[in-house]
Amino acid sequence: MQPFLTLNFCFCLSGTYPSRNSVNPFIAEIMTFAGNFAPKNWTFCDGQLFSINSFPAAYSLVGTIYGGNGITTFGVPDLRGRTAIHEGQGPGLSNRTLGSRGGSQTNTLVISNLPAHNHAIVIQ
Repeated sequence: MQPFLTLNFCFCLSGTYPSRNSVNPFIAEIMTFAGNFAPKNWTFCDGQLFSINSFPAAYSLVGTIYGGNGITTFGVPDLRGRTAIHEGQGPGLSNRTLGSRGGSQTNTLVISNLPAHNHAIVIQ
């Protein structure tokens, strides 16, 4: 198992858009947070649904990318057990669209997952 540190991801539900300075967060910004509570105007990135009427600015930025019906509700990302990656396609990588999910929380490593290699020994 790879070393890890468990932290919370939080989603900004209200604030300034666009942000005027570093004190006010962007609406829909995601931050890593070491506390066990979501700060004021933030919520955990746990897939919760929210009322569009309560947070119209956040809805206008993310729509239903992360869930909701688009009529009364919208969702925030669910990053539990996941890490965020950038959308798009890096060199030699698969294209990732905004809001897409992939991978698994567990994986069994087998020999076919490893690149071919050898261990040369020189005997004198």
